[in-house]
Amino acid sequence: MEKLSVIIVLCFLAGLAECKGGSDQDLTVNQTTDHSCDPNIYMVLKELGALEERLKATVRALEETNRRLEASERKVAALNTLTELRTVYEGQRQVAFSAALGIDTTIGPANFLYPLVYKHVLSNIGGHYSPVTGYFTAPVKGVYYFTFSSFWWGAKTGTSGGSLHHNGNRIVSWYGHSQAHPISGSNSAILLLQVGDKINVRLWENRQLSDNVNKYCTFSGFLLFPL
Repeated sequence: MEKLSVIIVLCFLAGLAECKGGSDQDLTVNQTTDHSCDPNIYMVLKELGALEERLKATVRALEETNRRLEASERKVAALNTLTELRTVYEGQRQVAFSAALGIDTTIGPANFLYPLVYKHVLSNIGGHYSPVTGYFTAPVKGVYYFTFSSFWWGAKTGTSGGSLHHNGNRIVSWYGHSQAHPISGSNSAILLLQVGDKINVRLWENRQLSDNVNKYCTFSGFLLFPL
């Protein structure tokens, strides 16, 4: 606006200079007979005023455009944040695993609850089952489904049995008694888990379990839905 004021003053002075041009005689004649200079100055001022209004309108339009651009940028940033949150959320929903003992031998009998480690991983979507510890760790609060199967060759009279454990607490079990013939068993459960809850399968004290390349003994689970 300061530049516009300077332009107006310069134009005004230019108009005055035009009026003062010529001889003194011409100036006297103009003063007594003609005032053509005055309308020129008024026209210049009128045009400058119109130009000033157009400039103000342009400035307002640019300010409105800037506001819209800033609003668009905020929407894009919010959308990016929502996309990232959705990716994380959907990643947490993708939870499933299945593993087998992967041994060719018999485990037990032992005089303590023996944690079974299913080392042969068939699938581990989300990576929440550990083939090192045999534990599944819940990544989100939700309802989960678990199932396990067991087998024992039963070469002599004996028993086999074990349980699914939730944070060390026995949930569901299997049991079998053999008189020199193979036995198998299985069980399953639907559990409400909190973040960080742990699930594993343990062989009972003084019981036995067998497996081979056929992978009779398995442990599987998946997230039904988060809460």
